[in-house]
Amino acid sequence: MLAPHRAVYDMELAGTHGGSSLSAITGRIVYELTGSPCNGYSQNIRVVMQMVNDNGGATLTDQRLTTWEDAAGKRYRFDSSEF
Repeated sequence: MLAPHRAVYDMELAGTHGGSSLSAITGRIVYELTGSPCNGYSQNIRVVMQMVNDNGGATLTDQRLTTWEDAAGKRYRFDSSEF
């Protein structure tokens, strides 16, 4: 049996090497597992990042992945989106 849990990770770019056009990346990953052997298990993963280039231009991405699997492993659903 899997234990429901939630984890949050903050990200930050430690450094770059020559030739990189990025000057900074910050973000967060949130991982969540819920469910039971009776109802199946769901995973929710969200990754939000802001990338800044050498000219100061910023790009914000928001990626989301939701999955569900029955406890027997015979049925699976997923939804993935990016904003």
